[in-house]
Amino acid sequence: MRNIEWKPGYYEWHLLIDGQLAYVEGDDFYDSVETINGQMLASDRDGAINGLVDYMRYMYIENTEYQIEDGQYDEETVEELKGQLAILKSLTDEEWEEVEKAITKGYSYHYAIYDRRFKYNDIEFEAVGNILGGFTKKTNLCDFNVKSYNNINIKDFYKVAKKHHASCDVYRVGNDYENYYMLCGSETGTFVKVNIENCDYKQFKVCDAYKNRYKQTRA
Repeated sequence: MRNIEWKPGYYEWHLLIDGQLAYVEGDDFYDSVETINGQMLASDRDGAINGLVDYMRYMYIENTEYQIEDGQYDEETVEELKGQLAILKSLTDEEWEEVEKAITKGYSYHYAIYDRRFKYNDIEFEAVGNILGGFTKKTNLCDFNVKSYNNINIKDFYKVAKKHHASCDVYRVGNDYENYYMLCGSETGTFVKVNIENCDYKQFKVCDAYKNRYKQTRA
C-alpha cells in the first residue's frame, strides 16, 4: 500500500501519493457543503467527499485528458498533468478507499467536523442540536404531518443516545437528507419533522456549541 496524504496548501488541498503530487483541489469545501449555524454534519461531509473522489477518479481524469489533447495547456503544464494522471490511473480500488479516508481525516481535523452518528434498532441517527426554550417553542417548529420511524420507546432511545453522547432534541434520521426530526410523545413517541433551517443561534443550539456535552470524534 502506498503512502496516501491529503494536505492543505495555501489556498488549496494536495493529494500526495508517496510524496508525489497527484491532484490539487481548491480550498472551498466548508463553504460548498451545507452547514447549520456553522456546524457541518458528518453525513453531509461524507456525501460531499464521496462525490469528490468519484469526480477525481472518473470525470477529472477524462476531462483533463481531453483538455491536454485539445491543446489547452503549455508543454510544461502538460508534462506535470500527465505525471499526475498516471498516478491517479494507477491507484487500485483499495487505494481509492484510502484516498477517501485521507480526505475525510484531513477535512474533519481542519474544519472540526465531528461524527455524532449512532444506531438504534438498526436505524442510523445523527445528533444535530437543541431547540432553545420550552415546550411551546419546540412544538411550534414541528410539522406533525411529516413523520418518520414511529412507536419509539422514548426512555430506551435516549438511554442509547446518552451512551453515545448524542442525546439532544433534533436528529437526522436514516438517509433522509431533506428533513430533520424531533422525537415527540410521552412514553412512546414518533419522530416528526422539525423546521430548524431558518433558526438562528438564539433559537437553535448545535451540538458543536456545547464544549463537553457531545461526542467529539472527528473521523
